[in-house]
Amino acid sequence: VEIVGESSIHPKYGEQIAADVIHRVKPRGHSEMVTYLAHIVPGVGGITAAAIVDHFGVDRTVEAILEKPHELADVSGVGKVRAKAILEKLSAGNSKDPLRWLIEAGLTPAQAGSVLGEWDDPIERVEENPYVLIQIPRITFPVADHVAAHLGIAADDSRRLVACAEYVTEADAGYGNTWMPRLEAVRKISNLLGADEDVGQEAVDTALEEKVVVMWSGRLHSRLLWRYETTIADCVKQLVGRPAKMTIEAADEAYFQLGLTPSGGQLAGVRALSNGSFAVVTGLPGTGKPTIVQAIVRAAGALDLRVKLCAPTGKAAKRLSELSGAHAETVHKMLRVGSMDP
Repeated sequence: VEIVGESSIHPKYGEQIAADVIHRVKPRGHSEMVTYLAHIVPGVGGITAAAIVDHFGVDRTVEAILEKPHELADVSGVGKVRAKAILEKLSAGNSKDPLRWLIEAGLTPAQAGSVLGEWDDPIERVEENPYVLIQIPRITFPVADHVAAHLGIAADDSRRLVACAEYVTEADAGYGNTWMPRLEAVRKISNLLGADEDVGQEAVDTALEEKVVVMWSGRLHSRLLWRYETTIADCVKQLVGRPAKMTIEAADEAYFQLGLTPSGGQLAGVRALSNGSFAVVTGLPGTGKPTIVQAIVRAAGALDLRVKLCAPTGKAAKRLSELSGAHAETVHKMLRVGSMDP
């Protein structure tokens, strides 16, 4: 075997290796190959193993046997029974090691481990289209592009162009953007491809044809983010169309019960829910948004309505709970993301 890792000295057990990668290596030279063949199948001794190596050649013994299995039984001392046993052993042991294959293709051990954690058949997926790697967290387009080059993918391959367009439109979401102007996308794609803008234009056109990205009013969206946005918009439309459950009387009474005199905006924020089932409250710091939430919670309680409060992070949820006087939790917890419960 071959081990990649960091060595250290244990006070009790001495030198050790913290292994990042462990993989088998092929026997090297005539003697190692003879020893290997003599040990993998019971009944095959050194003389027979040496005859096999001499017949098929020392450089590619295993590969040659698997390519020409019909010749194995004709080697002196082998015969049909031993030939079958040898072929079964070699076929089982010659399968590709996914971790080693991914690292040899250009991934780091950590990146390869992430791929193996996501897919059961990484070699088949990557061989078919190495750019599927951009679906794996923390694997960027340049990394996938390096693997593709290793596998012989041409610079003008449509898979490369489409993947770059997809990556650019989705990566921009990290900056809070769900779309970008087409010309800006073309520029970023061209830079990432190391090509002129004609190639960037081609990449966008091809991605549009394959429905990987969406163009709307001159704005370029990734298909994934477009689906998220349109789905959210549809949900909001449904909420807006539902009858209101809040009443103006309950809204006004909530502030009275809290002993507060609301500003016009604060009162309107609660009363807005008497006109429909959906409202967005915005405002600068200090304008009283938590007070509006507190009043909504109080009014909903008076009407026997169930209330759930959530925030993006645990810290924000704790603060929301303190300000509103009601229990709040993270969005993930409320939606049971990651939970095994239905």
